[in-house]
Amino acid sequence: MEQKASVLVVVGVFVVGFIAAAMLLAVPIGSTGPVLTGAMIQQMPCMSTDGFVETTVDVGISTIHLESGCRRLVMSTNALQTYSINTGINEIRGARPTTHDTIKDMMETFEMRPLIVKITSLSQGTYFAKMAVTQGSKVLDMDIRPSDAIAIAVRTGTPVYVNVTLLEENGEFIC
Repeated sequence: MEQKASVLVVVGVFVVGFIAAAMLLAVPIGSTGPVLTGAMIQQMPCMSTDGFVETTVDVGISTIHLESGCRRLVMSTNALQTYSINTGINEIRGARPTTHDTIKDMMETFEMRPLIVKITSLSQGTYFAKMAVTQGSKVLDMDIRPSDAIAIAVRTGTPVYVNVTLLEENGEFIC
């Protein structure tokens, strides 16, 4: 009898704990779920800036320039991409939206927020980038072309980081 009572107490405590946890985590209908705090976001590996440096963005006719300190990384692209980045930098919205304007509008509508862009590597003449985007409690760390990531970043005020080694080995000295 005493053993049955102990089991019932343990089961009761478990049920009460489960109900309490469910109530704390309850998400109202229509909500996207719990929102990540700044501290939670900063602890995510995709948000780490170790080994990266923040850059300023500028463009040439068919080049993207990422500068930090006395180094400038120049990436070749096409004139359409640099046009889109330039219109984003200068907050110019033409009669018809660019693809990057549309992406920005969609992100705003669906309450998505780009957090960081990182130019991560260079392989066989091609640069690679990552972009972390959040929506409520969801975080997406996606592979993206650097030119697209930068075009979105300049429209949304998202910082652009470059791998320090990549900048030192492939960037030109400008000071």
